[in-house]
Amino acid sequence: MKFYGKHKRTHFNMVKNGPATLILWAYLSLVMCVALSMARSNPPDQTDEMLETNNFRSSPFTEEEIDQMVDWHNFARSTADPPATNMEYIDWDPYLQDIAQRWADKCLWQHGRPSDVVGSYGQNLWAIKYPGVPKAESVVKGWDDEKHDYNLSTNACKQGKQCGHYTQVVWSSTNSIGCGKAFCPNLEGAMKNMWIVVCQYSPAGNVVGFSPYDTGPSCSRCRSGVGQCYENLCRSCERHDEHCDCRQSCNNCGTVDKETCTCQCPQGYHGTDCSSICTDTHPYCGRSPGFPNSGYCHYHPIIPRLCPKMCGACQIPDENISCEETTTMSTTETKTTPEMVEKNDDITNNEIDDKKSSMINDAIERK
Repeated sequence: MKFYGKHKRTHFNMVKNGPATLILWAYLSLVMCVALSMARSNPPDQTDEMLETNNFRSSPFTEEEIDQMVDWHNFARSTADPPATNMEYIDWDPYLQDIAQRWADKCLWQHGRPSDVVGSYGQNLWAIKYPGVPKAESVVKGWDDEKHDYNLSTNACKQGKQCGHYTQVVWSSTNSIGCGKAFCPNLEGAMKNMWIVVCQYSPAGNVVGFSPYDTGPSCSRCRSGVGQCYENLCRSCERHDEHCDCRQSCNNCGTVDKETCTCQCPQGYHGTDCSSICTDTHPYCGRSPGFPNSGYCHYHPIIPRLCPKMCGACQIPDENISCEETTTMSTTETKTTPEMVEKNDDITNNEIDDKKSSMINDAIERK
């Protein structure tokens, strides 16, 4: 039996065998505050050819599969359209992998985490019916496909569509992932004889009220303040030996230090791109009741951050300075496409552990 989802994916290059591919999109609106603690035993590893459809199988990602998952995530991020000014490079995190694997082993088509895990992490789910097998291209491209239903300028998804998987994949501040997979004779909440893939993300994306990334020249406003760029992603040159660009952008007469690829800000301006001006940002600064004068600045470290001008934490801008709006330093960018692999019938699900960061739907639709 095969299932149709809400729409077919037609923009991927894929190999098709036999009848037309039929897709089920399953969406579930449930943020798990408490995860089930039931454990399942892990049987001896088997090859896909030897897999018996009545046996559970925990199947952690191999080193090769890990590389593929990281590459496909970074490819989706580096080719985000329009380009991102602050998109971080993603690395693999063994701790997130452990969380994801233990949740996959529960064979639950719902979101959550093991009961001993604390903290807030993003989570995407994906599943495919046997004899299909999980492939990195199918998993990540399936999530990335949701971009056609998402409007970045309005930060909204088309009515009746799901975009939370995509926005988590391209959430700019996310820099670590870890994934796990398992074969489930009965994937609770879905169907029988299914592979499930779970990916955890940190920091979590899909924060309500925020867009996944800022648009503009790639790597021009990296969170670290260092505009070193690798394949359009913010990544320190010290972390790899491949081609690395400096694309730092500086505002308000700031200049790029070629050695460090950081902004040198003039008097009165600060921040990673010199866009912050020396001014008090809280209405209580210099007022009573509130913080009437600089004598209050030592009471709590938050006061100098709210009232940097009053506390003398920064200098007042020089009114005589005149300069161009922005200075930048950039070189030619390059792109690399991971090798394409076959795509199979799949279903997906997505969640952010933080209640304020949930973007999931609540219907399983079968036709």
